[in-house]
Amino acid sequence: MFKLFKKIQRFFPPFIVDFVKKNLGYIGYALWEYAPKGFLTQIKKGGWDLESIAVVQKEKWEAYRDRVRSNQSIGVNHEHPDSSIQHEPFFHNLLVSFAYVIALSGLKKKSIDFLDWGGGIGHYGLLAEELIKPAEIKINYFCYDFPGFCNHGKELNPNYNYFSDENKYHDHKFDLVMASSSIWYEEDWKKGVDKLCKFETDFLYITRMIFIDEQPSYVALQRPKSMGYNTEYLFWIINKHTFVKYLNEKNFTLVREFEFGNILPIFKAPEQGTMKGFLFKRQTNL
Repeated sequence: MFKLFKKIQRFFPPFIVDFVKKNLGYIGYALWEYAPKGFLTQIKKGGWDLESIAVVQKEKWEAYRDRVRSNQSIGVNHEHPDSSIQHEPFFHNLLVSFAYVIALSGLKKKSIDFLDWGGGIGHYGLLAEELIKPAEIKINYFCYDFPGFCNHGKELNPNYNYFSDENKYHDHKFDLVMASSSIWYEEDWKKGVDKLCKFETDFLYITRMIFIDEQPSYVALQRPKSMGYNTEYLFWIINKHTFVKYLNEKNFTLVREFEFGNILPIFKAPEQGTMKGFLFKRQTNL
């Protein structure tokens, strides 16, 4: 149903498209939906830790790799079910913002030790290498995720450092620690932030999450069938001010806020949010 709607929506006026997107939930097709019971909400399938998701990502790797290594626009969504879709403005904003972050973290350096928390099979490792290549800076890529993702990642990229023990590498000095669409799946998102703050790093980049301005943080349900994932999962929509304040309390100062573009409405949500990213720098003068 949703794939059909995406194909035909260009034939309708924008106000009709927006109305349909906001009300798909009434006919059972809400991809994102408010979950008032929070993480007590019953879901039909098993979240992220599924072999089938890692396999889908691996099947799409070659098309993603070829696009990133070309000189074309980097606005490519590695999760899109149709690899012929080569440019989406949202993902261009997302990945160009990452380019700024990786360049800043590598300023005046010959190498960058980069930890990608929840990095799947390693998409950002390849992207970082290609984006920073003209500066002749080496990327030492570390990727934390579930074992299934790490196993497939190692097959594709044996030179990357994959690991599933979250207590590993706490004694390693990183130039950049990043969490893209990962800590919002934690039942307690603050504990997810705490895990990141344990690593020794200059910069911390938390990105591709939905933030709100007025209402308290709440939980939503996602049904990612359009990406080829046969699962459901719960995730946080976080109040921006609460989030930044908590990072400040962890001795991280906000360097830059990023905004990536429109998102699908969250059905029956108390407040609609915006997909954002936040770059922090650890305070060293304490």
